[in-house]
Amino acid sequence: MDTNYIECFLSVARTLNFSEAARQIYISQSMASRYIDKLEREIGARLFTRTSKEVRLTAEGRAFLPYAVEIAENLKKARFAVEQLRSGYTGRVKIACEIGTGQFAAKCISVFSKKYSGIAVDLTELRGGADMDEFDCILMLRDMLPDSDEFDYTVTHSDRLMIAAPAGGKKSYRLSELKNERFVLLSEAANPILYMEIMEIFRAARITPEIISCPDSAEAVLISVAAGLGITLLPAETVINNRAERIAAAELADIDSTLTYAAAWRKNSGNSAAKLFAEVVKEYAEGEEYVY
Repeated sequence: MDTNYIECFLSVARTLNFSEAARQIYISQSMASRYIDKLEREIGARLFTRTSKEVRLTAEGRAFLPYAVEIAENLKKARFAVEQLRSGYTGRVKIACEIGTGQFAAKCISVFSKKYSGIAVDLTELRGGADMDEFDCILMLRDMLPDSDEFDYTVTHSDRLMIAAPAGGKKSYRLSELKNERFVLLSEAANPILYMEIMEIFRAARITPEIISCPDSAEAVLISVAAGLGITLLPAETVINNRAERIAAAELADIDSTLTYAAAWRKNSGNSAAKLFAEVVKEYAEGEEYVY
């Protein structure tokens, strides 16, 4: 399968507009149509319904969407790994970054890379349970930190939950106004604590949400919202920094939805690069020690 087809599919799914999708990935509209036609033949199903007025994902397109996102992300990781080997770096730090931590992570990585230009940074999006043995540092929701004396922690920053809705929606919602909405939520497997926080909000408001889809990535969630499938709750950083033209950001007006994030790293790591990165994290973190 040509990876150009996947890139084109994701662009069309985001914009629901072939000409705009083609513009964003620097190809012609006719080529975008050919890519989608070829992909549909390979998949054996129509992925979009197209009329003179609108473009929509089919049921098959919605089913294919999270897998397309995963293919694109894995290709990026593979290219990065090859490039790092070609660069001949001798040091490496492996960081796992949960949604909602991107801006803090970017600041730390920028400072670290300028200060230690010979050390490669391998960044992975954290999903589901964290295995600290795979990473030198993890940035995550505080309540997901592993309960172990082998690790040091620090609170890094706070955020809040925000609603992402199709364009044209309200600028704020009261909980009572969510009763009749349909939801696309990040799956529990991808982020169990975030999922639990959202469900607690529903329980407190005595709402039984109509959940129509639970993709495994925030990108797939936001694409689904842009496609008009429903609304979602995500960290404000994720909504504001990743929303497309077809998505409106809205506040939760009558509840405290604060999310607290932290960083964790192994106390006795044998990786000197990891220790240097931990020092940068502590310098820019809010500085609170996390106590169970």
